[in-house]
Amino acid sequence: MKDISLKFKKRFFFLIGESYLYLFYLLLYINVLIIKKSKTKNIDIAFFPYSSPSSIGSFLRIKQYEPLFKANNIKYKVFYCITDEEEKVFESLSFLQQYILFSKILVRRIKAIKIAKTARVAFVQRSMFPFYINQKRPLMEKILKKQGCYVVIDFWDSVWEKNKYLTDNSAKIANLITVSNSFLMRYFAEINNNIQMFNIAVDNARYVKKKDYSISGAIKLAYIGYPSNVNRFIEMFRPIAIKLKEMVDFKLVIISNGKYDVSYCKTEYYPFDYSDFSNILSSCDIGLYLVEKNDISEGKSAMKVMDYLACGLPVVASPWGVNGFEHTTHLLLSNSDEEFLDDILMLANDIELRTKLGTNAQQIISEQFSLEKSIKIYENICAV
Repeated sequence: MKDISLKFKKRFFFLIGESYLYLFYLLLYINVLIIKKSKTKNIDIAFFPYSSPSSIGSFLRIKQYEPLFKANNIKYKVFYCITDEEEKVFESLSFLQQYILFSKILVRRIKAIKIAKTARVAFVQRSMFPFYINQKRPLMEKILKKQGCYVVIDFWDSVWEKNKYLTDNSAKIANLITVSNSFLMRYFAEINNNIQMFNIAVDNARYVKKKDYSISGAIKLAYIGYPSNVNRFIEMFRPIAIKLKEMVDFKLVIISNGKYDVSYCKTEYYPFDYSDFSNILSSCDIGLYLVEKNDISEGKSAMKVMDYLACGLPVVASPWGVNGFEHTTHLLLSNSDEEFLDDILMLANDIELRTKLGTNAQQIISEQFSLEKSIKIYENICAV
């Protein structure tokens, strides 16, 4: 009886919450029907981040460009809809608390849309309504478009895995879709014929560069990532590590904000800190990126690989989600556990290869993935 009562309460709050949000959506739909274009445009680009101000997505697509926006006289405004604290506790909220947060997000977005009517371009990361997985129609994106905004929707993950209907509908109404890799390009090309490749760029100046490729003592294998990714990596790396420690002395260096239990090899832990993480990476010998082959992995931008390469760290990586880099020129791409193990051993025993990969990695990051190069994409978008 207790379980039935709990299920009933959850269902009740779910229905109340959905009804509440649908009322909001009815008002939004009316807005779509009656809204008129704004002739006054005094903002070049209005940003609608998917996540909170301190998120990696906000940093990589917006914050790190801000000095260049100002230097290039690009007038911009950023409309966050969720705070760092709200995003941090979201998964632990009850149904009712989540719907209260959803309503706050909607109110913030509606206020932002009113201001953004004076923007020439609306740059939307993924969706105007973050975290709400039951959404079907991109009504707020339609409002932006009816206000006269050139709507750009930016994807750098396989987000259709969670809500294909919304993802596809959003892509259909966008004036332009920007994507971060070729896998996403192929997917969205089936929906919209106006797609722009927009690689994730890095601020090369903030990375400490590796200079000494000699190895003394245990080989330091680096892994950096979110706690959920670290836990998955630890499990996937287990069979490789067990074989590896029979052949060489190594230590796993994990940079992440979390607590982990790695029983199968020697491990060092460091909390992630923007101001210090590249110091730790550049002191390591090899960077690791190990994922399974699926749509989620192939749609990723493999930011940790970018971090490794920007430091000049030799890398052994699964190929899925890694774009723009050549095997044996910039890094080693491994299609199986056996190849992953062999490639680690190859790098561990070849200082010339480590030096070549590290040097080439720094060069391609500087030449092809710099902020100075990718700011031109924003300039072109704003010129539409």
